[in-house]
Amino acid sequence: MFFLGLFQQLPVVEILTVALLIILTVYLIRKSIKLFFDKTSILDEKREETLMHFANQATKVLGLVFFFIYMLSHFFELTKLVTGSVVLAGALALILQHIIRDYIMGLTYLFERQIHHGDYVIINGNRQGKIEEISMRHLKIRQYDGYLYTVSYS
Repeated sequence: MFFLGLFQQLPVVEILTVALLIILTVYLIRKSIKLFFDKTSILDEKREETLMHFANQATKVLGLVFFFIYMLSHFFELTKLVTGSVVLAGALALILQHIIRDYIMGLTYLFERQIHHGDYVIINGNRQGKIEEISMRHLKIRQYDGYLYTVSYS
């Protein structure tokens, strides 16, 4: 009863509680994925590392989206927000189609097993090095001279 009264009096406590719950949930999801890959040997090590990296990025983005929606629910009615967001999402999809295509290509590369973390690659005959990071939108390639080169999928 005391905590319910505290929640109603101090919205900051409620917001911090929700933020901590989202952070805890993201942490537990990441740990369970890591534990799953540590205990099983279904995939090779490079593919597991790449999948864990993608899962970490996805959980971070989803956690931020849920917290953002929660914060907006305090200021707007969610039904009106969802209705308006459909129109906005359509407009943004047209505007950001290249970025969306990069994300889709990244997922395609991941699931088709074309590239892995740590692979040696040559791009357009003039850039070469090891893949240091595979994100949803681009690759980061470390050249032998130490230069970090970023390549988008499109």
